[in-house]
Amino acid sequence: MKLLALPRLSFPLLINRAVLASNSPIPRDSLCPSCRAFLSLLLIFISMHSVFTTESKIPFSPSSCNKGYVQDFRSPLLMGQGFGPKPYQELHEIWLKTSRKVLGDYNINQITQGRLLVSRMHEIQQENCQEEVLSGLITGSLHTLMPLLSNCDVSSLCALHQVYAPGKSNTRADICLVDFKHANPTVHSILEIKWVSETDSFPEAQACASAALFHETLFCPYSWIPTFVLTKSSYRIGVAFWAFERRWAFSEIFDHSNAFPFDSGNSMDVLLMLHFSDFLVQSAVFHRSCAVTDLQSLVDSEGRAFLDGCTVIGDRVLMGFQSAVGSLKVRRKIVKFFANREIAARAIARQSEISKILRGEHLSNQELIEGCGSNNKDQVCAVLDDYFEATRSIAYDHLIKLTEIVSVLDSKGMVHGDLRIPNILMLKNGDVRLIDFEWSAKKGVAKFPSNANSNAFGPLGKRHVIRNQKIPENFDWLCLADIFSMLGCLDSADFALHRNKHEVISALNASRIRGDAIQKLPRQGIPNLNLQALGGRLRAYYSKSIVPSKERPAKRRRRDTGSALGAAEAAQAGTHGTWRS
Repeated sequence: MKLLALPRLSFPLLINRAVLASNSPIPRDSLCPSCRAFLSLLLIFISMHSVFTTESKIPFSPSSCNKGYVQDFRSPLLMGQGFGPKPYQELHEIWLKTSRKVLGDYNINQITQGRLLVSRMHEIQQENCQEEVLSGLITGSLHTLMPLLSNCDVSSLCALHQVYAPGKSNTRADICLVDFKHANPTVHSILEIKWVSETDSFPEAQACASAALFHETLFCPYSWIPTFVLTKSSYRIGVAFWAFERRWAFSEIFDHSNAFPFDSGNSMDVLLMLHFSDFLVQSAVFHRSCAVTDLQSLVDSEGRAFLDGCTVIGDRVLMGFQSAVGSLKVRRKIVKFFANREIAARAIARQSEISKILRGEHLSNQELIEGCGSNNKDQVCAVLDDYFEATRSIAYDHLIKLTEIVSVLDSKGMVHGDLRIPNILMLKNGDVRLIDFEWSAKKGVAKFPSNANSNAFGPLGKRHVIRNQKIPENFDWLCLADIFSMLGCLDSADFALHRNKHEVISALNASRIRGDAIQKLPRQGIPNLNLQALGGRLRAYYSKSIVPSKERPAKRRRRDTGSALGAAEAAQAGTHGTWRS
């Protein structure tokens, strides 16, 4: 089984600095460099031979055709910054402390090695060597820095280069911090190395895939792991974890990008690299000692779990449970993610305003939840709300109630702006509740957002959807007419175009008396968490699921391409079924 692939040019550096056995009974100083290199190589392969040769089923890997993006149901979810499980919040606190350090908090040896790392990264040229050589060079420097940066015992931690996951996979991690303290080595952090940061490249997705493979084959003891990306001018840190409905996700802690490559002559660049290296070691030490198994709970900036047992029910919406304070009773709740606090607060305010217009009928217990890093105005926020179970069996009472709601909003000078079936809850008691008030506002003020999708509306409404333009005053009535047409209530649809509530209700009652059946709603696909509305980078990532890659081979069929065969194998391995964006 191929386990370690080392580029030829990086052999001396890696052997001398990265995998030299510090607990060798032979004094290191008594050996010449070539002997030390040979001894190191021999020891490391002996120690790993019996461990990494066990084959195992691979439940997760990035598709070789779509480069690990979300169209493949085995690909990870990118969550952005702000929310994750408890280890994510704890590591975020560690990062905050680390990032506050100044150059004077590091000693001369640490600064010297940090400067040396930056110098080597800056000097090596892309046209002269492969990307693997850069990762080999960084591996050696990190191995030298580890004992200098940590106050804990890191003698058993080793920085390994080009680590292949066990099993039949070509997936590999550029750098892993591996603990050899016990008989079976364990991976405690994963680092992907790239030359430059590209907006359409997502190495963290590849790192998540490696994490999943390591966990499945028991070489990552927990179903989460610190995950890093480093280029010559940027870095990104976060946590990969086994998330909702058995799917892996990546929650980002911090990202930094320079306009130019890191320069050893720039003290700030040296400090940034020391922060990165320092946290890389601290996170591996933390992971080694943290046996957290509850990853289905989301926590806020204070570490409080506000939603347990999460499942995906919409693009930005999760459903879960919340325990009542001082009681064993649990309540169903939903949480919706917003790009920042301002947008989240505005959505709450608009729902409250519409609730007052409708005499409290749509009032719910909404709570603004701040994620980690909430001091940043562009930080992702969430709104926790009550869960109402809807029915797919639509009755005439539902349609009459919906007509009355639209009429009241119209008479009060308000427009909902996004009146679609997904935003209408038809309750079992015949009541109707509207949700998703992000576009709601007074007539003449409400505007379509810059990411409005006209194809989400019916034929009457879609022709009026123009991004960043004002929402027409009769738009809710147009959407209502589309809904009636879809359900086969054509007479009511005609009257809705004229904004005539009484005629619409009369037509609905007449249809009920005649016994006209309401057409069933089209069955929706399995919901997928699509967070592209939360930021540009997430938008670029999730757009990969819509726009096919030009590099995707047309006739190539592999087990990890999300094909029917792959789905069947995945089902046998216990992974989630097909996903649609």
